[in-house]
Amino acid sequence: MGGGTPSGGYCGKSCAMAVDCCPMGLPNCPGMDYPNNYTCDNGVCGAPQCKADADCTFNGALPDNKCLTENDFKICAEGCAADADCTAPLKCIGEDDNGAKYCTAEPMMTGGCKMDADCNGYGKCNTTSGACECTADADCTGAGVDKCVQ
Repeated sequence: MGGGTPSGGYCGKSCAMAVDCCPMGLPNCPGMDYPNNYTCDNGVCGAPQCKADADCTFNGALPDNKCLTENDFKICAEGCAADADCTAPLKCIGEDDNGAKYCTAEPMMTGGCKMDADCNGYGKCNTTSGACECTADADCTGAGVDKCVQ
């Protein structure tokens, strides 16, 4: 079983430069445009961030996707006004930093972790919060991660 004491760290990928963060074989990576604009900040890979709604629609394949700001980080998500706008089991309960609504899963649906094995190498289970967290690099053994970011 996992511990109950929160640690707050998360597992990330270490890097020396942005190219270290790109998935193997991804053309034009790193690049200036989403989804190839990975960063290497203080030795840890940063995920790509969108700049505009057009970055998130993938040439019209996902016309309802929007570029939203969540905790000062730009993400792509399906915008909505009501639950009916979302693909089940998602609901229109997400809200970005500017008040824009988006489709997301209810926290109870994801359930969180109950034991360390539930984290699959992406940290240890904080049984109080249900979050996978880390305190040391050794907690990060999952695919594509090797560093505990505090």
